[in-house]
Amino acid sequence: MSEKVRKNGFITPFALLCFLQFLLVFSMNWSLVTDDLYYNTLGDQLSFERINELIDLNKKWNWVIYLITPMLYLLKFFLVAICLSMGVFLFRFEVGLKVLFKIALLSEFIFLFPSIIKLFWFNLVSASYTFTDLQSFAPLSIVNLFDRANLDTWLLYPLSLLNLFEVTYIITLAYLLSGAIKSDFILSLKLVVFSYGAGLFIWALFITFLTVSLIA
Repeated sequence: MSEKVRKNGFITPFALLCFLQFLLVFSMNWSLVTDDLYYNTLGDQLSFERINELIDLNKKWNWVIYLITPMLYLLKFFLVAICLSMGVFLFRFEVGLKVLFKIALLSEFIFLFPSIIKLFWFNLVSASYTFTDLQSFAPLSIVNLFDRANLDTWLLYPLSLLNLFEVTYIITLAYLLSGAIKSDFILSLKLVVFSYGAGLFIWALFITFLTVSLIA
């Protein structure tokens, strides 16, 4: 696995990841974010004409998400690679940033599954939903153990981060990294938890701070 991580290029897995993400976004926009959703969700708040304007605006600028997705992916992989590189340095291993970037890229496929679950859930299980339901959907997350109505708004994001997919992502990072550093999985897992885990914690604090600032 480590040799494949080192030798294989970035273009094919990155293109595949972007294609699958584009396909999921298109499918959700086509089947979930319908005109009826706008009318049913916003009908009591906005006029019919204003809702039509929002629908037209969404259709007009919907292409932007396809444009920025690759850039957001590249930024995320770079930040994850930087976090991992700090851990590699502290644990006294030698792995290039390019390899760490590739590890972050391959691990990212894990996060396609929540979108797949969302697509099937709202199409087949919960046919009645709102924009809030779509935005706050967090499958296999600790936040689902609580009544969201009784939770402070600033708690929603950090609790939603505690989910099975995030755990699987960390395990995948550790597995791929263990081959790159030629070490056992447990040590690699500790490295990932201390490095990526610290970065994720800082990110969660940042988002929580923004949430508190906006609702204050």
